[in-house]
Amino acid sequence: MIKFIATLFLLIPTYSHSQSFSDLLERVETLNQKQHHIGHNKIFVVDYSKKITEKRFYLLDLKNKKIIYRTHVGHAWRSGRGKPKRFSNKPNTNKSSLGIYRIGKKYKSNYFDNAYRLHGLSKTNNNALKRSIVIHDAPVDYVEDPSGMILSGLVEQEQLYSDGCFTFFPWDFKDVMRFFDTTELLYAIN
Repeated sequence: MIKFIATLFLLIPTYSHSQSFSDLLERVETLNQKQHHIGHNKIFVVDYSKKITEKRFYLLDLKNKKIIYRTHVGHAWRSGRGKPKRFSNKPNTNKSSLGIYRIGKKYKSNYFDNAYRLHGLSKTNNNALKRSIVIHDAPVDYVEDPSGMILSGLVEQEQLYSDGCFTFFPWDFKDVMRFFDTTELLYAIN
């Protein structure tokens, strides 16, 4: 019974200051010194100030000033458990990087059917291509129809941790891929 209650607690949305559109945009602007998003109506934001068990991946509509979509996204296991605290742009560190990314071409690798290359546009992530930092789904193929309880259990079991990539549950990644035609910038903030 205690585990069930704890699982339900994880499913209750947390409404903190960083989930409001204006706060996310203000934090993006701090990072956005070169105004990369000018001319873009939509951007992705990963809010690493939140734990991996929280929905911290956002699609922002800049024109209409609203959050269109949000879901879970992973981070590098060497950046810290729960919430990333250590970031790096150096090869072979297996840590997440902060900064602005441009989403590149889709490709098929030996490990993932759908992955997207990332080009780092900031000093803190300009080695993204060299480090093979990409967007892809997590290898969670044994779950067919996840309920909220299963989802929180998977997050607790560390299914979303990566070597630096932005990872999604397969069912969320299908949703996220729909937006790649209209959105090409990703901001990783903390």
